[in-house]
Amino acid sequence: WYDPEVRSEPRPMTTEALRALLDDADERRRGYVAAVAALPPDARTVRPGPDSWSPLEILEHLVLAERDVLRSLFSDGGPRPRPRSLRNRVLYGVVMGILRFGVRVRVPSPKMAPTGAPSFEELQAMWDETHARLRSHIDGSGPAELRLALFGHPVSGPLDTGQAVRMLHVHLKHHEKQFAAAVEAAGAG
Repeated sequence: WYDPEVRSEPRPMTTEALRALLDDADERRRGYVAAVAALPPDARTVRPGPDSWSPLEILEHLVLAERDVLRSLFSDGGPRPRPRSLRNRVLYGVVMGILRFGVRVRVPSPKMAPTGAPSFEELQAMWDETHARLRSHIDGSGPAELRLALFGHPVSGPLDTGQAVRMLHVHLKHHEKQFAAAVEAAGAG
């Protein structure tokens, strides 16, 4: 059995492959946004259970997680390369395995936890901006720059662009069942 999204040290992705993966992530992202938009505003915050997130909270978590991993795109100096250790390489594989196999874990950083503060419209605008900046980074970078560890995850540490995009893509897939259950509960409530 082999899944390229779970490899601890994936081969560098071509710009075309990165764009294709980001296109798929954008399609999934638009699905999340459309599902929340279709709910009445008061239903967006309905939780399916006491320890569960509402559709809007899941959306907020996805937005905040991506912004945290890609935070260097928003810094004044722009992305700067960071060294990676063997530990980082191993932890990347662990995080990807957790996401890929649907293991339920705590949010790895308080910056990724939903607060309920941003509105749906604010979250949508933030997510659009994050993906626009990421796409601009990919389009404006050569193969050597795409292999630099410019991004970071609170557990796995520094990530190159391909690893960051793979992780964001798998993270979107990781929350699909949880999100579908929350939307169904919100619609029934």
